Amino acid sequence: TDSAFRRVVVNSKMVLEDVARRHGVERDRIRLVYNGVDLDRFHPGRRESAGAALRKALAVSPRDIVCLFLGSGYGRKGLDLLIGAFREIASKEPRARLLVAGRDGDSAHHERAAADAGLSDKVRFLGPRSDAEACFAAADLYVLPTRYDPFANTTLEALASGVPAITSRQNGAFELIEEGVSGSVLSTLEAPAIARAVLAWCDAERLRVGSAQARALAEQHPAARTSAESAAVLDEVAAEKTGARA
Repeated sequence: TDSAFRRVVVNSKMVLEDVARRHGVERDRIRLVYNGVDLDRFHPGRRESAGAALRKALAVSPRDIVCLFLGSGYGRKGLDLLIGAFREIASKEPRARLLVAGRDGDSAHHERAAADAGLSDKVRFLGPRSDAEACFAAADLYVLPTRYDPFANTTLEALASGVPAITSRQNGAFELIEEGVSGSVLSTLEAPAIARAVLAWCDAERLRVGSAQARALAEQHPAARTSAESAAVLDEVAAEKTGARA
């Protein structure tokens, strides 16, 4: 009921519209607070240390173009879509590699799909990792063709690491990305669209410029800002309640 809450806090405009439409919440009672990121943990400076070490351990050449998929729940996050697109990506850009990090109950299914597509030498499954910052530092591109995420934190973690992000409109974090500058937003989740988006970024100069732009964008969304904006909503409600009692 309306009396059960005073404000609803959402982390993307996508979710704001969903809450307003599905639940009939008045927009003036909804507050948008984007997620924030740890700018120290996820930093481009790790590329020459942790990133280079991971690439070496995986026998990935400095000349290879590493696409990273990181997350748990591969089906919802669209790993099958990315694997489906990677045959075209690899055929047109032989240097392209895909690293898959995260947890999934049926990871063997996705590994078989990659093998069946002839991509065993192009796609590496790293399993669950506790060093996400090193994974991002080893990557050139982050690709998350998710079917739904209110706001995938990994998008901001990639950007903070200086890694341009390619994601879908079903990820609320797409709202932060400036098309072609800090990453790309997929027009559809079909394999050709994913392949086109990835291939468009397989250029050393574009990646260099995009890396700086990605980091600059992430710096606008530090974790401290999210905390301050969340606290401001609580202060707003407290003041409203105090006024109502006066």
